[in-house]
Amino acid sequence: MGKPNRERAINMARITKSKGKTAPLDELANLLGIEAEFKDARGKLQRTSAETKRALLTAMGISVANEQQIERSLKEIVESDWQRALQPVCVVFKNGGPVRVQITVPSETAGIAWSLRLEEGEETAGRVSVSDLPLLESREIAGETLERRELSLTGDVPCGYHRLKIDPG
Repeated sequence: MGKPNRERAINMARITKSKGKTAPLDELANLLGIEAEFKDARGKLQRTSAETKRALLTAMGISVANEQQIERSLKEIVESDWQRALQPVCVVFKNGGPVRVQITVPSETAGIAWSLRLEEGEETAGRVSVSDLPLLESREIAGETLERRELSLTGDVPCGYHRLKIDPG
């Protein structure tokens, strides 16, 4: 499989441990934002066929010719996501509460420093103990235990395009 486009927005919120077994093709399609069903022009609910999922995934540069390729592609994309400290894009809706961002750090990380550069150029920063952050999930990737935690940014974050940086240690 070719490297997935790093600019592609992967809906990682859809990667969860499910109670039921999902077919790898369906899981891969769901992960990359291909809907399992949709309403057609007449308002009738249609299921997305396996053939359509394969065609769309192939157009995205994902190898899906057989089950082994599908499982390998799925594993590579999930592991790639877990090895990224922050998602490339995080959409936050203004609801009056703190901005919450998922971060991924090695399990032995004691603390992180963060800085948020606002669209207008103003910067806010903080430091937090990783053990104080809610643990969302952990996973072993390439022999290293990684933890996905939730970082709450303090202060008022206005609407706009901002840059968040984290520095473990």
